[in-house]
Amino acid sequence: FLAGAKGFITSEKTFGDLLSSRSSEEIPIPTQSLPPTPKPTSHPTKKAYLIAAIGDSMIDTMGGSLDYLKAAMIKKYPGIDFVMYNYGIGNENVSAALERFDKPFVRGQQNYGALPELAPDLLIVGSYSYNPFPIQDKNKHASDLTRIIQKAKNAPDGVYLLAEIAPLENDFGDGVGGVNWTDEAARAQSTKIVELLENTIVLSDKIDVELIDVYSASRVENSRFGKREYVDFHDNIHPSVLGHTFTAETIVESIILK
Repeated sequence: FLAGAKGFITSEKTFGDLLSSRSSEEIPIPTQSLPPTPKPTSHPTKKAYLIAAIGDSMIDTMGGSLDYLKAAMIKKYPGIDFVMYNYGIGNENVSAALERFDKPFVRGQQNYGALPELAPDLLIVGSYSYNPFPIQDKNKHASDLTRIIQKAKNAPDGVYLLAEIAPLENDFGDGVGGVNWTDEAARAQSTKIVELLENTIVLSDKIDVELIDVYSASRVENSRFGKREYVDFHDNIHPSVLGHTFTAETIVESIILK
């Protein structure tokens, strides 16, 4: 664990501009809103775990040290140390992520080595559904996501594929910090995101990688789209505090520490 982390420092708008502008360094962590802690289903054998996540702004906004997830992990596994690395970049599609997977990563004042050098115990790979290609291409999305999973397969506690919260059906991107598109353009983008989230779920079964399915659990009943309470009113795109908390709790209940 420590050897693997050696040398690392822990320490009118466009849609792309918005996704890359959401800072995650100051994240409010709720102190009382987490649901009661269930009994652990994992049987951790180590005193410390290094967990990393890579993705677009849906990962980036989880906090500089995956703050929401770290809080949820500590709550479920008291007495165990968790070191978290956030390799998320806003406005990044899956092809760009594949290209930089083996390269060093700079996050603010922090300089991280490439993910293979970090050698995390467990790696969470975001779906990159919120950054579709200009022309929707589900096959390329699945192909590049598969290649990322293949590159990451050496994590001893496993690689998990994250299908993030469902986007809003109405008012997607509206808000003070939003892109404020026309209803037609917003609905088209939201539909593309849904298609890629569903593509990710199908892919997880096809390539036999463990899935963390926040998408299905965050949808409005009998709909492909998401519940408003999980989405930040500031831009109606990214998760709200409740959305990030729900995502973290879903991750904790989906992963198994060995």
